[in-house]
Amino acid sequence: MKPIKYEKENPTKLGRPPKFFTPEQMKKEIDKYFKECQDNTSQVVTKEGLIVDIKDPKIPCYAGLAYALDMDRHQLWNYSNKDDFYLTIKKARDLITQMLEDSLINSKNNPVGKIFISKNYGYTDKQEIEMIKPLEIVLSDYRGAKKGEKDDQKEGKTGKAAK
Repeated sequence: MKPIKYEKENPTKLGRPPKFFTPEQMKKEIDKYFKECQDNTSQVVTKEGLIVDIKDPKIPCYAGLAYALDMDRHQLWNYSNKDDFYLTIKKARDLITQMLEDSLINSKNNPVGKIFISKNYGYTDKQEIEMIKPLEIVLSDYRGAKKGEKDDQKEGKTGKAAK
């Protein structure tokens, strides 16, 4: 499909011109964002007082991707509704989800990550127990009589008046 050309002089095209005309242009910027996240460094001070750069990869996120593409999340969502851009953005979203899940599940310092993932990403924390023998439930009132049994029958009385 040919890229759509935006013409300023054409009054029929309203709104802001698109930031990306092809999925390839967008993919190039998306790949740049993921590389920046992986190459992120932080400065730390050693015991000797030296400042050292250490590798500190950031976990990419959807809002961060939108920011790197110079748009907001809503604009990125609108791009994902275009047939040409759908697959490019879906792959980026899936990679973000995979990296987030991986960091939460494999974190040694954050045991809550596993619970967060299970509750928010459709996983279940459910245990099923199979009963081999059926359970019999007997209902009784507070006096110990079985349901449907009268107090007279319980005590052995026939219900006739005593002579």
